[in-house]
Amino acid sequence: MHLAALSTILQRFGKSINQVCFLISDNCAVNKRLARIMSVPLVRCASHRLNLAVRLYTSPLENALAGIQKLIVKLRTLNQAAKLRFKTTLCPVLRNDTRWSSTFAMLDRYGRLLEFIDREDDAVAELLPSPSVLKKLKGLLEDLKHFESVFKRLQSDSVSLWEVWVMFDALITEKSNFLLVFLYFLGPRADIVASPDFESACLYDLINVIPPTSNLAERLFSMARSAFSLERHSLSA
Repeated sequence: MHLAALSTILQRFGKSINQVCFLISDNCAVNKRLARIMSVPLVRCASHRLNLAVRLYTSPLENALAGIQKLIVKLRTLNQAAKLRFKTTLCPVLRNDTRWSSTFAMLDRYGRLLEFIDREDDAVAELLPSPSVLKKLKGLLEDLKHFESVFKRLQSDSVSLWEVWVMFDALITEKSNFLLVFLYFLGPRADIVASPDFESACLYDLINVIPPTSNLAERLFSMARSAFSLERHSLSA
């Protein structure tokens, strides 16, 4: 089914399925099976790999992050949001479990809002983290700033597979206390890399023609989803 759909789309651009040299995506079962059927290598999306690595990196503080999420939810209620609007134009940012960058955004915004939070409100005060937990979260935020710079670079259309390897190697070296975590997700021959031999062998000949992420396709899908959602709403109206 997926192969037929891909073949149909390629025909619209005057291409055939036999011209596909590799696939770029996460390595879910469907994508791996599709790559096997087509007999082409599967290049693991670098953004997805980084997302998994950072989620595991932040897991020791998951309870603290969940606590901040509860506090943010409280701050977004009508009464608390009104109090904040009198003091700042900044709004609380919720965390999205599928995007690690939202963890960075939530912590960064919480740090900016900290001085404006009404600590006299019992409902809010009981959700505030302890000084020791807050110190750990501030340290985590500093770490996430390094990941955020890599994440933003991965969103660029000009980033190359070689540059991704350099950035990932730098993260592995810098975060030596989590060496096994990063080697598992970001290493050149990590277990989650579907075609490690291909990715290593294409270092010079194909380095500039293989996109390291599937971000471009994901942005297209997001635009299509938004467009079709509006169309569906207009039809139902």
